[in-house]
Amino acid sequence: GGEARPLTEGRSWNLSPRYSPDGSRLAFTSDRSGHFDLWVLEPQTGKLLNVSNASQNVFRPSWGPDGRRLFAGTAAGLTAYGLRGDATLLVADRSGVASVAPDGKHLYFEQGRPLYPFEFNPYAVVNSGARIERHDLHSGETEVFLERPGGAFNPALSADGRTLAYLNRNVDDTILILQDLETREERIVLRGLDPDRQEGGGFSGPYSNMAWHPDGKQLFVSFGGGIHAVDTATGQSTRIAFRAPVRRELTETLRFPTTVPEKAARTRAHRWASRTPAGVLHEALGDL
Repeated sequence: GGEARPLTEGRSWNLSPRYSPDGSRLAFTSDRSGHFDLWVLEPQTGKLLNVSNASQNVFRPSWGPDGRRLFAGTAAGLTAYGLRGDATLLVADRSGVASVAPDGKHLYFEQGRPLYPFEFNPYAVVNSGARIERHDLHSGETEVFLERPGGAFNPALSADGRTLAYLNRNVDDTILILQDLETREERIVLRGLDPDRQEGGGFSGPYSNMAWHPDGKQLFVSFGGGIHAVDTATGQSTRIAFRAPVRRELTETLRFPTTVPEKAARTRAHRWASRTPAGVLHEALGDL
């Protein structure tokens, strides 16, 4: 808690921060280069490095256990980046947030898929929302690890690699679940999180990042307009009180006149009509 200080500044959009295993560096996504790239910041020195420098957007980075590689999603798929800029596509057409096992063998990642209300049928697992897949970094094989009604997303491995935390939508409630990776036993730790964004989270994913405390006894999760420390044994949640004074540079909004055509047209299907002083404004044949 306490007073927060800004680590980035300017007009760029900076999001999805992740500390390196040794805590000396911070990986995040930023559009400061003109599109979203993967950047690494050294908070102590202010040194900033564009790691991906890609021609396509890169989102939601995660560190490997040795701090030498980063894993992030791109339009092409789940990609590994070395700190010198080398990139390796691991899984094509997959682009969710990832969590790497401490032994460096397996990578658990979220694969976003559309979720529809009628698919909460417990027997209808296909297309029931995001799922968690596991990629073997040695063999290159990928398998579906966790799929359930309401989705499985935002995977986060504990520091000892024994427990997987993830989120699920239980009908109209987003819940935090812990799974013992050895026994596959699960338990619900916390209910009442913010509504997830599985229907259209886009590059930011179904939910914001969450992280384990190094001692494995707490999870830090964002909900209710704040950051909370959740006791993994009891499920008790404690809000972390902080102030974040922010100064942002604003640019004048671009405004320009729009000409609305008034010529006559004969159509038979009209949608989204609203009355105006000049008549009725509506859509037909893709035009207004």
